[in-house]
Amino acid sequence: MFFYSLYMKTRFLTLLFGTVVVLVFISSSGAPIGSTGAHGELTCGKSGCHVGLNGTANINTGIGELKINSAQNISNYIPGETYEITVSLKEEGVERFGFSLTVLDSSNQKAGEIIITDSSRTQLYKGAREFSNREYATYRMAGTNPYDAGIGLWTFKWKAPEQHIGKITFYTAGISANNDGTDKGDRVYTQTLISQ
Repeated sequence: MFFYSLYMKTRFLTLLFGTVVVLVFISSSGAPIGSTGAHGELTCGKSGCHVGLNGTANINTGIGELKINSAQNISNYIPGETYEITVSLKEEGVERFGFSLTVLDSSNQKAGEIIITDSSRTQLYKGAREFSNREYATYRMAGTNPYDAGIGLWTFKWKAPEQHIGKITFYTAGISANNDGTDKGDRVYTQTLISQ
């Protein structure tokens, strides 16, 4: 009886641990750190995560349109001001999207602060290793679903540095996935926005 009880406890704990791991994975997915195409970074297309059919090049080769927008005029940022940022990727017929974005100064250091406002679709990653001085806005699993037919869309805020530091560049990479359960046949798009 003792061994049966121990066996049942072990099965329960294994099942519980497996469920927790699955739930954490589902709720926290996002693009790998260092995949925006910014200085020193690859994109998901160049690193081999998302490749075209038969391993072909797939960066900015499709008909999709990736944009970084702000409701306010962000071409000349005001120190300490907070801006609403929208990243959108439009591609007809696509049912799964993803993105990653970082904001850097002219020395390729983190510029300002990204503030997550829609935690159901987006999340913030702190950089690691060679990108430890950066932060990334990226998607959550729910954020891979289209915002509207053929449109991936994510919103968050960006607070400008407290002092003017010159040119700042927003780097983003987006994925139009063919939703076939693999990383083959997907398309990668890149875009930048400069604020001074």
